[in-house]
Amino acid sequence: MKGYLMIAANTIKSTFTYRAHVFFQILASAFAIVIQFFLWRIIYSAIPGGIASGMIRGMSFNQTFLYVSLAAALGVLMRTWIDWEMNFQIRTGDIITFFFKPMDYMKYIFSNSMGSMAGNFITITIPSFIIIFGVFHTNLMFSWNIPFFLLTLTGSCLLSFLFDFIVGTTCFWTLSVWGISFSKDILISFLAGALLPLQFYPDAFVRVIRFFPFPYMYNLPLTIITSPVVDISVWAKSFAVQAIWVIALYGIARAYFAFSMQKLTVNGG
Repeated sequence: MKGYLMIAANTIKSTFTYRAHVFFQILASAFAIVIQFFLWRIIYSAIPGGIASGMIRGMSFNQTFLYVSLAAALGVLMRTWIDWEMNFQIRTGDIITFFFKPMDYMKYIFSNSMGSMAGNFITITIPSFIIIFGVFHTNLMFSWNIPFFLLTLTGSCLLSFLFDFIVGTTCFWTLSVWGISFSKDILISFLAGALLPLQFYPDAFVRVIRFFPFPYMYNLPLTIITSPVVDISVWAKSFAVQAIWVIALYGIARAYFAFSMQKLTVNGG
């Protein structure tokens, strides 16, 4: 356990190695938040009730702006690039070295991913929160939604890791991750509610995708944090479903990795 914690700690430290990269990431995130603010301000200004009381699919301007801006911040938080790291290790054959070490490969990648997320949280997510709540003075209800948001956000990070790990494992078969990773990012952005709240989608479409894990990645925690009412029973049931998906995808990822290992070939002399 200590070894995995050291891996996570080293990954956090590496986040601060390229300070210019961190600075421009913060700048890009701030720019995205500013664009979202004025974009949705224009949209809500054009509907009956305006910014003050206008509603789109049951969401006010404050709720919508908070949702989409936090979605952008969480998108950076959960982007760890472990699928690309796995692709590099598989293509070069370096992955074989991990099987001679006293550690579990999936736990190693998980420690790396959590360290990367922690670094992203410190360098990108916190400054984004400061901009959202400090600069734009966005209102947030402080109640039971906060602990449930943190619980479901943890589940979201785990789901994000498992999807990345499954995509990375696919490199045993394809030796390339670019197209698969790019498709995965688009699919998750659209189906998980990372671009728009799922409330804005057609009802029939939402009913279908709720049978998949995607809504429990972004939409669930963001809906909880932006909700103007407290509904503990609904949130608890949603968290239970999210936990079931985490367990199911963990089993799938483990089995898929073990099966894909049969395709590993390392050339050298």
